[in-house]
Amino acid sequence: MKKIAHFYSLSPQWQQGFAEEMGAEIIDNKIIIIPEILGTGYIYFTEVTRGISILFKDYTLRSPIRLNKLISKEEFYILHYNPSEVHVANYEKDNIINSDFSIFNNQVENLYEPTVNERIFGFILFIDKKIMQEFVGKMLNHGSINKKLNNSDGCYYSCIDSNSLMLILSLKKKSIFNASFDYYLKGISYKLLANFLSSNIDFTSLKDGFYNDFNSNF
Repeated sequence: MKKIAHFYSLSPQWQQGFAEEMGAEIIDNKIIIIPEILGTGYIYFTEVTRGISILFKDYTLRSPIRLNKLISKEEFYILHYNPSEVHVANYEKDNIINSDFSIFNNQVENLYEPTVNERIFGFILFIDKKIMQEFVGKMLNHGSINKKLNNSDGCYYSCIDSNSLMLILSLKKKSIFNASFDYYLKGISYKLLANFLSSNIDFTSLKDGFYNDFNSNF
C-alpha cells in the first residue's frame, strides 16, 4: 500500500507536495492527474473567494493508498460530501464509515483509505473558521450547528441532503477541461454552503441582515 502524508490549505500551496508524494502531474495549478500506476481520474482544486476553497475528486484506484492528512497552521473547516462508500481511519483506530457527509476540523489529523476498484466521486469545501463563525454568529439558534462544527472529536458524520446531492451528481455530466467548469464548480460551492447553513437554522429566528451579510461576502 502506498502511503501519502499531506496537508490541506485554503490556497493551492498544498498541491505540489501532494502531487510529488503521489507521483502525479499538476495542470494549470488546479488539476492533479492520478498516475496510471495507481489508477485513473483527477483531483480538481480552486479558490472560490476569500477564505473559501473547493476540491472536487473523481477517480478510480487500481492500487490501494492511505492518505494521512496532517495538521496545518491554517484554521478552517472541511465539509466533505462523498456519495461513494469510503474507508476512513482516525489516528487511534480503523473504522469503516458509510456516511455521505462529514465535517472535519483542519486542526485534527486523520487517515483516509479510498476503496480500490470503485469510483470515488466527491466534493470538499474548505471554509476559514472565522468566516464560518461570522455566518453562524448571525443566527439566533446557532447551538446545533456549532455542535457539529466544533465536535470534541474534531469530526461529525451525517448524510447529504437531497438538494446538495443533486448538485454534486450534476458534475458527472461536466468536463473539467471545459472553460465554464470552474465557474460552475464555484456556483455549486455557494449553494452547498447555503444548504448547509439553512438546514441548521429556523428561518423565523434569523437576525436582521443575515442574508445581506452572507451575500456581501460573496
